[in-house]
Amino acid sequence: MWNLDQLDGILDNKYNGVQKNPSTIDPNIDIYILDTGVQLDHVVFDQILYDGKNQALYLTGSPKSYTQYHGTHVASVAGGKYFGVSEKFRIYNYAVLNSQGTGTDSMILNGLQSVYNNLIKTKRKGVINMSLGYQCIGCPLQSSFNNTFNLLNSAGAIIVTAAGNDNFDACDYHFSAYSQCISVGSYTSLLSKSDFSNYGACVDIWAPGSDIGGAYFSSKSTKSAIAQLSGTSMATPHITGIVANILMGNDALKTEEVKTILKSNSFDVDGCIGDVSSCKGVMMPCLNSQQASRSSDVSTNLSLQPCCWHCCEKENDNCKPIDDNENILKCNWENRQCLPC
Repeated sequence: MWNLDQLDGILDNKYNGVQKNPSTIDPNIDIYILDTGVQLDHVVFDQILYDGKNQALYLTGSPKSYTQYHGTHVASVAGGKYFGVSEKFRIYNYAVLNSQGTGTDSMILNGLQSVYNNLIKTKRKGVINMSLGYQCIGCPLQSSFNNTFNLLNSAGAIIVTAAGNDNFDACDYHFSAYSQCISVGSYTSLLSKSDFSNYGACVDIWAPGSDIGGAYFSSKSTKSAIAQLSGTSMATPHITGIVANILMGNDALKTEEVKTILKSNSFDVDGCIGDVSSCKGVMMPCLNSQQASRSSDVSTNLSLQPCCWHCCEKENDNCKPIDDNENILKCNWENRQCLPC
């Protein structure tokens, strides 16, 4: 899976993400998937959605109204076994789109309000994945969504949304046009812009979105279907998983601070349309949040050290030259931190 291999910055045909196969669920951070619903009994979710630590809340249709593949695939990329960026977090499943993959503003607002209610109830922070949206050229930002996004941000939620798939200016799309969200474009295995991806000043970060493997819904009797899909919908949950990792131990971080972290651990996407600041592809060699600390000097002190996975390739790694400055570091395996020898 090229996408996970790319994220950790070590092209070794495997994913060295810190939160794969965890022994415990993080007690402070949850992931919310607002989509078509998730096939809860798919094998990739057996330790996530079926262990009593998670709940499914469907806002449309019956509790089994997941007869559309989109939400299942998206959730598996954010946090499923085999395909997910991180398996460390609870996944809350909110079906705000119907089985045809369509919905209304009121359905989405209803889902967002329910997320807010759960954030207040649980007193935990959350990352909201919205792999959905629509074109609205020249439309003003809607006060109902502005107010709701502000409310969610104030409750400690980070909202991640797809930039859109029309090779058009993302600023003309809901919900990538909202500054309260992190808007995600798509790049390919060649580290270039996906042909379909929207672009422009409203795109905050780029992530793998072409030919992404994940869980798939084919029938209610099939619990192990997989498929490769493409779209900014697939890029978005990569960022959702990464943001959840960033928030571990740093759950007071605000959206703009998280955007800065992402951009400071990135590369310039080839073929991207727009200025350099809106063409940053995520590459997080260190997904460990413990190295990020809040500071007024966000640009300097919220950067994650890019040495970590080169340091922590195995348990009890010896001290060795590890970063660009040839500093000698040792590996704290439990937290995947590089420390001075």
